[in-house]
Amino acid sequence: MPNVIDKLRAIEVPEAFSRQRMWELFAQGTLGILQETVPFIEELTNILGSKELDELAAEGKTTLAIVKPKLDLSIDLEAIGDAPKVVFDDPSLTEFLLHQIKPPLELVFHASLVMNGDMVYNFYSDGPRQKMQNLPPEFPERYQCPQNRWDEWAAYMTSGPVTFALLFSADGQAVDHWRTQMGKDWNVDRLKLTDPNSLRAKAMDRDRNLLHGSDSPKSVRREIDLLVEFLDSYTAIPVSE
Repeated sequence: MPNVIDKLRAIEVPEAFSRQRMWELFAQGTLGILQETVPFIEELTNILGSKELDELAAEGKTTLAIVKPKLDLSIDLEAIGDAPKVVFDDPSLTEFLLHQIKPPLELVFHASLVMNGDMVYNFYSDGPRQKMQNLPPEFPERYQCPQNRWDEWAAYMTSGPVTFALLFSADGQAVDHWRTQMGKDWNVDRLKLTDPNSLRAKAMDRDRNLLHGSDSPKSVRREIDLLVEFLDSYTAIPVSE
């Protein structure tokens, strides 16, 4: 096991970065008071920005996953089958999805954040944003005054915590393994027909397909760099942004 992966596995994520606690802070409007987590952030960003992790990404051995917001409104409970007997709120459904990650992938590290508009804009600026800005909203009744599909998407992605997860596979196929497990089509309706056992097929509609996965080793490095930026600036982000 590469040393950098061992370091990430050993990091103790503060309770403030759990999905449950992020929901509480989000509801209270107190996300900007996380200064006590700075030592954790510095340790994590030093590792995420390391040359060793960069090399693993280039070798295809890592990928970045995101569990999107409001799973309790997004997931088809009847589709989860043998899920553990838990209360199906958003945090427990997040844990359920993370526990569905199968070998040869290994879940190395995960932490939850609430993204603001700038974070969403930058994360999806590599193609998806431009496409969505030219499309009418699909679900205008869900969001306040969406102008186009991008506004609708940004409203969704800032509506609660997301969970960033780093995955590792020694065979150099981490990107493809995760995209296969989550479902390679963004369209949930199609996945329910073509790949009903995929994780995204458990979603209720196309607007909320539950998960994200990097699409190439180059994207992995770009998205990890963005995560480092998000973490570095996180203690200064008020919930109102």
